Amino acid sequence: MRGTRTQLISVLTAMCLAVALLLLWVVPGAGQQNGAIQDFRRFDVSGDTYIDAYNPNIAYAQATWLMFRADSRMVPLLRFDVSAIPRGSYITAAVLRLYVPPDQGPDTYQEPCRLAAYCVHRDWVAAQATWNHAASGVRWETAGCNGTSDRCQGYHPNEIGEATGMGQWVEIPVTTLVQGWVNGDNHGLALRGYSETWGRTAFYSSRFVNRDLRPKLEVQWTVPTPTATQTHTATSTATRTPTATQTSTPTASPTPTQTPTSTATPTQTPTVTRTSTNTQTPTQTPTRTATASPTATPWRVYLPMVVR
Repeated sequence: MRGTRTQLISVLTAMCLAVALLLLWVVPGAGQQNGAIQDFRRFDVSGDTYIDAYNPNIAYAQATWLMFRADSRMVPLLRFDVSAIPRGSYITAAVLRLYVPPDQGPDTYQEPCRLAAYCVHRDWVAAQATWNHAASGVRWETAGCNGTSDRCQGYHPNEIGEATGMGQWVEIPVTTLVQGWVNGDNHGLALRGYSETWGRTAFYSSRFVNRDLRPKLEVQWTVPTPTATQTHTATSTATRTPTATQTSTPTASPTPTQTPTSTATPTQTPTVTRTSTNTQTPTQTPTRTATASPTATPWRVYLPMVVR
């Protein structure tokens, strides 16, 4: 009984260890949820300017402020390099953060000031873009980046922002927009008003002396990990394949090939034909008896003749 209990305990312990190892392999570790790896990053603006309907041929390449009007007569353009986000990633959250300079006058800051981000379809050059041109010699389809080939004609209703005071950050959700960049092309965004207001404000640009107050894009995403699962599967199949090749190597064919060589002892079969001489049909017996009987038969015939 004690021996049986000891064996039972050993078996149960081995099973528990096997289950624990299986769980360690299957359950995602830190930074993983539901088979995906989470990541977060803050991206600095890689290019920005604004275009002005009141000065349609002026490029504000060196401006430290990005001017905005809710009636979309002054439109900031911003671009962020998000190529570090792997294609196929799922964007869980993305926020554009713009800082409103303090001590603005009433001619530059006025509430309510509501704005939304529109994705841009066309390439533009920050140092050359104007109300009429996306780059030198390249016009917008419609002035002010308003054509269907220039930008999206709508925005996500939950992805809007509002300036609520000077010396503060304005946050605009842009999750849908960044997801489009990851899945396809990235030509930046345009900030336009989304309601009939006369609000206006300025934002610090990428040329402002304090880097911490420049435009920023904060993105959180998840990366699916089927590739990691496939690598596990590949290694397991690779370990099984050698065993399969080893099973096929000791093929039974070499053994049969040796058997015919051993059966080549038909050379011994003639000696065994002593037994078969009695059983064998007259075809084999006469030929071998003929060699022995010519000497035996004459003696038998000759002796009787001498007796007479």
